[in-house]
Amino acid sequence: MPMPPDLPPMKERIGTPLKMGNKVTCGIDKLDVILEGGFTKGSAVSFFCSHSVAKNLYPLQFANSGLKSSEGIIYVLADFSIDMMEQMALDHSLTKISRDSIYTIDCSSWAGGKGINPQSLEEISIQLNAGLSKRSRETNRVVIHSLSTILLYNDISHVFKFVGFVNSKLKSTDTTIIYVIDKSLHSAQVINTIKHLSDYIIEIKEEDADSRLVLEVSSITMLPVVAEVLVGGTGLELA
Repeated sequence: MPMPPDLPPMKERIGTPLKMGNKVTCGIDKLDVILEGGFTKGSAVSFFCSHSVAKNLYPLQFANSGLKSSEGIIYVLADFSIDMMEQMALDHSLTKISRDSIYTIDCSSWAGGKGINPQSLEEISIQLNAGLSKRSRETNRVVIHSLSTILLYNDISHVFKFVGFVNSKLKSTDTTIIYVIDKSLHSAQVINTIKHLSDYIIEIKEEDADSRLVLEVSSITMLPVVAEVLVGGTGLELA
């Protein structure tokens, strides 16, 4: 997929010195370079992806990268169980991920009488606060996996109020959050609202012609950058 005409090729950006300071790594080395060190602390990141492997894998990479830097991790699980999370991490050598290393909020097993009902946004908020208290470090990360599932169980307007509240709360503590969204499940209006609430937007698309995965990243301070993405032994990598 060609780069936009007003942007330099990605290869020209790969040698750029990293500017860490107020940044958190995003879990993909070459993407950290493009973003000059990663995401700004306290940012809200929307991750749009319908590819099943990439959608589940990248948020785990983001969390694993934070654990390598001794950051606090809170992970809201609405799409799969804690056991599945650990197995996916093990399959891709994301060795820092475990139920003991992160604070998990289980919304996936409520139908079986366990965990938190994904319809209870108030309880999820309470558990996020509890996680920040118990796992709090100098730098913290939150993953909502996925916002799509939460949207399916709740009134849309209530979810957007929840997202706005969470973003404000986390920004005040320099906590970076990633929302996982399956774009195919939502209307254009919902997608545009989510983007409006985001500081960074990452989207992975599957090219129909050859099944390649293409990643596009943009933010309120940068034009979109496009690159091919591969699924490697340790997760997603930029080609």
